[in-house]
Amino acid sequence: MKFKKKIAASIAACLIAAGAMSASANELPFKDIKADDFYIEPLKKFLKFDYVKGFDDNTFRPYQNVNRAQAASFVARTMGLDLENVKDPGFKDVPKQYGDVPNPHYGAIAKLTELGVFDKGKYFKPGEEITRAEMAKILVKAYELEAPTLKRFSDVPENDENYSYIGTIGSLGITVNEGLFKPNDGVGRAHLITFIARTIDLKRSDDKEDYWDTLKGWDDNEDSNENNKENNNDNGNNQENGDQGGNEQVDDYIQLEVLKKEIEFHITDLRDARKEVEKQLEKLNDVKKDIGDIKEIEEEIQYLKKQIDKKKSEKEKEEKRKEVDKQKIRDIERKIDELEDELEELEDLIEEYEIQKNKLSQALKNLDSIMNNAEKILQTAKEKYQKELDQTIISFAYDINRAKRDHASAYAKTFDKDYYEELGKKTKKDLEKVIDKGKKVLKSNVSLNELKSKLIDLNEAIMKAEDAYDSMKDAGVDLKTLENELKDLIKTARSLSNDIEKEIDKKEDNREDYFKAELKDAIDELEDAIKELERAVKDKKGVTKARGNVSDAIEDAEKVLKNYRDSGLKSLQKYEDELKDLIKKGNDLFKSSKELQ
Repeated sequence: MKFKKKIAASIAACLIAAGAMSASANELPFKDIKADDFYIEPLKKFLKFDYVKGFDDNTFRPYQNVNRAQAASFVARTMGLDLENVKDPGFKDVPKQYGDVPNPHYGAIAKLTELGVFDKGKYFKPGEEITRAEMAKILVKAYELEAPTLKRFSDVPENDENYSYIGTIGSLGITVNEGLFKPNDGVGRAHLITFIARTIDLKRSDDKEDYWDTLKGWDDNEDSNENNKENNNDNGNNQENGDQGGNEQVDDYIQLEVLKKEIEFHITDLRDARKEVEKQLEKLNDVKKDIGDIKEIEEEIQYLKKQIDKKKSEKEKEEKRKEVDKQKIRDIERKIDELEDELEELEDLIEEYEIQKNKLSQALKNLDSIMNNAEKILQTAKEKYQKELDQTIISFAYDINRAKRDHASAYAKTFDKDYYEELGKKTKKDLEKVIDKGKKVLKSNVSLNELKSKLIDLNEAIMKAEDAYDSMKDAGVDLKTLENELKDLIKTARSLSNDIEKEIDKKEDNREDYFKAELKDAIDELEDAIKELERAVKDKKGVTKARGNVSDAIEDAEKVLKNYRDSGLKSLQKYEDELKDLIKKGNDLFKSSKELQ
């Protein structure tokens, strides 16, 4: 409790002391910054308007990544918002206080959620570092940014959920990146204030009258800090509701408390999610007991459908007869009705089974999502607070491992085993086909382009097989034999891929020599076959065999010619023309010798 009182007292002291940290135009306010740093002007503006504080060791820590709670405070403070009178955002991990210490980010998170900048939900994840993509979304939504066109970045596809936000800040010059945006990278304090300062510049230059137009002294060196600070305090926008800067001890304490809360909530959620999986699995097993063998029912459904089609066909034939037997038609219709009733009952059973299957699937997905988040939080706890949270970490890790076992067990006991077995067999069959084609290509005399094409096909098949293998392993289903077979096949495919790459390299290095030898060999082979057929025709003996040899030689020559043309080489024209002439001569001789067989 003494520590908490000390923290609370230090916040108050920090608020008083921080006012002395404002920078004049010619001062360097912190010991860890330089006059030529890219963010120096935005930092001076932020200090002038009391938008940011330093730490009590006289540092700014420009490259320290910002978490979601801190980002909310940075943004809210620059919008002139009332952060006192706010609605509860409803996040389980955003309390008003941590013990006796007020949550310095509560007002900002609550107000920005109320304005729609942040989405409502169960958790806010205040301690999670914000990404550049998330930053783009916050800036666009908070400052209501619009751009006539969207700037494209090679690492942000059009189907990315943040594509329009990233494209907007790129188009407006808020980010000056070219080519790559790096959407998953973190955002440092220096970069965030730079992005926000550029955004404020943009808002001040537009034709709309708003809060940012009232910032006296933003665009010059006039020391108007007192006026603007008073303005900010009138809006409830003070350090108490701002970022954690100004007191490192406060920040460490708040971060530790945030982490404790996140662990506490995730342990509860893991246990609840495990119970839900257990409940839905039990219900699915009850349904399976009631309806019996699913495959048999599905087979019966197919049989009934065929019978119904057959009876309908009988009815149509009977109706087309000259003398219609109405009683027979009525009997067929009655039979169709009976079959359809039976079919409907079976389909209702399958539907009931599918509904329960989907409920279990949803419960498993929910557990999987919670486990993934929990593992991230566990990793953070281990890296930063192993000593302070030693027993909590052990307990948390235990709950995560139990959840993993339950998750794997549920998958192994459900329909997913059939799904993964089918996936494994299909993937194995597809990979075997591609491997077989790859082996044939290596043995055959094919073009460089065809070799490259087959290598692409093989590598794509390997990637799909690896994904399927990983899915089977992650699902925890009992398919060890199939998994091992697929694993061995992937190993074989990789080895074949390496062999094809070597062959490609060999052909790439010696293409001219390779094709010169190939063309000359084809010429020699075809010349010998033609001479043999000419002798056979003259002697009128052995013509059939000689014609066969010419036919084979022509086929081989045409393959060599095609491969040479596909290679794109132009330097062996003499050999190409000679082979073309021989092929024509061989074809003519082959035709003229037909009657002598």
